[in-house]
Amino acid sequence: NPPDDVTTDDNENITIAFDADGMTITRDDNNTAAAAEVMTEPVISGLLFTMFDSAGNALAAGEEGLATFVHVRVTGQSQAFNTLFGEGRTMTLDTEVRVRTRP
Repeated sequence: NPPDDVTTDDNENITIAFDADGMTITRDDNNTAAAAEVMTEPVISGLLFTMFDSAGNALAAGEEGLATFVHVRVTGQSQAFNTLFGEGRTMTLDTEVRVRTRP
């Protein structure tokens, strides 16, 4: 949707979450009645978002509206079983996402 200062349109207020039971990441459009949609294969063992302000200070819960960038950590585990270690191999992705300018 093009910017229109309305946040009640579909796909303008979404929640990305970790489903520990399903080992997946889900996407939930808060402006629709639809159930959360599974976005990954069942290989995710952790998801962490840390919000930061423009000075690089971590934000507390409730201060997310001040975020200028977000550190995202996703941990996944291979579905292939490693007999040497007795489990699937674990990998972690760390990245930063810049928050686009708000009107």
